[in-house]
Amino acid sequence: MQTDLQVFNPLIGGVLKAAGLSPCDVQYEDYRQELYLLIWQRLKAGEDLAPVNNPALFRWLLWRLRDKQRQTWRHQTHSCLTDKGDLDGVVDPRQRLDCYLLIEGLAKKLTPNSTAARVYQLYLQQPGLSQRAYCQHLGIHRTTLHRCLKRMRQQIILTDREGN
Repeated sequence: MQTDLQVFNPLIGGVLKAAGLSPCDVQYEDYRQELYLLIWQRLKAGEDLAPVNNPALFRWLLWRLRDKQRQTWRHQTHSCLTDKGDLDGVVDPRQRLDCYLLIEGLAKKLTPNSTAARVYQLYLQQPGLSQRAYCQHLGIHRTTLHRCLKRMRQQIILTDREGN
């Protein structure tokens, strides 16, 4: 099946280019994999897809890619820590300072230039940024950001439980 999907490389590259994505974009590889997955699903369903001279498939893939981009855009404009880990909800200055010190301590335990450490440090410096701003500033994908923030939340909750 891998070699079958390789023949769709030019088509997928054209769809990505038509959508305005280049290999330097952070989400390029994710979108490319999404397009491969869409083609694979249609091939698995038994459809006979021509890898060249297939404008219907090109338009369909472009439509699905733009839909995925809109979904990602909406998802990334929300603030990162809107639930349990959001420090804006902490009114007491003493508790807020404790949270910042806890996050700073967690960041120091990590490898200095790791992605998670960079996310923690940026959150300490600029806690109110949107997901898009964090991702662009750090040059990471939103799923990587979510994994790091989820790990941060879990560590905060565990530390809070141990302290009580």
